[in-house]
Amino acid sequence: MNIILYISIMLLGITLRILSAILYPIVFLFRHKVLSFMIARVQEDEVNRVFVLKSGYEKKWKLYLHPYFWMFCFTTGLTDQYAGPSWYKRNLKEKWFGVSVLKESCNIFGKWFNFKQRLQYFYLCYCWQALRNSHWAFMEWFFREGKWKDNTIRIEYCDPPEGSIYKYWDIMPQLKWDEGNDGGKVLRFQTDDTHVSEIWLCTHLGKKKLTFTTHKGNKRFMYAFAKIIYLRPLKLNLIIEHQFGWNYWNGIVIFHFKHILRKS
Repeated sequence: MNIILYISIMLLGITLRILSAILYPIVFLFRHKVLSFMIARVQEDEVNRVFVLKSGYEKKWKLYLHPYFWMFCFTTGLTDQYAGPSWYKRNLKEKWFGVSVLKESCNIFGKWFNFKQRLQYFYLCYCWQALRNSHWAFMEWFFREGKWKDNTIRIEYCDPPEGSIYKYWDIMPQLKWDEGNDGGKVLRFQTDDTHVSEIWLCTHLGKKKLTFTTHKGNKRFMYAFAKIIYLRPLKLNLIIEHQFGWNYWNGIVIFHFKHILRKS
């Protein structure tokens, strides 16, 4: 049943991705009003990591009658980082807007100097919200199930074995880069002096599958695989990352299928 549900959500995502690419310019024009509308009515439960309605707004169906809610579904959630975090397209942000933009979490707060910069800022927002993370808020609102319940985690298999690289059950095979979690030129690996709090920000290779029960009471799985294939005759590395299932952190559906060629 989990597999059928997962495939169904992924197929729905294809349609939503197309809609996002078409509708986002409208969302962009109303982005401040959309965010203000949702912040006044919705907040994130930081403990269970799901959306909850604020006091006085106990009826979800009332939200569904307002166009701002549906515009919100094509954003990246309750955040004003419309152009993404500092590491996303960092070179373009520095080139077009300077270091001050990075210090403001990449939000220019409407202080553009000319029409060209308005278009450049829209381009960054479109790439982040409409293309890279299209319909993110929709998936969080309708399909996020919250964090794992205590004592429900089970490691189905782990290669390398437990106790070698994976000192903690929640370290999964993943790629992490020098300029940010998902961006950069050089992979960031764990070293002997890596602080414990930073282990989750390092690249881990291998294969692992977890099962767990989400806050909403559904038993889900998370599978992750990361590997580097050294193509020495071509002086290239094939870097692979696969992640499928539900993220144990917040119970949202994940899909990573990356195959990256980099010079060795």
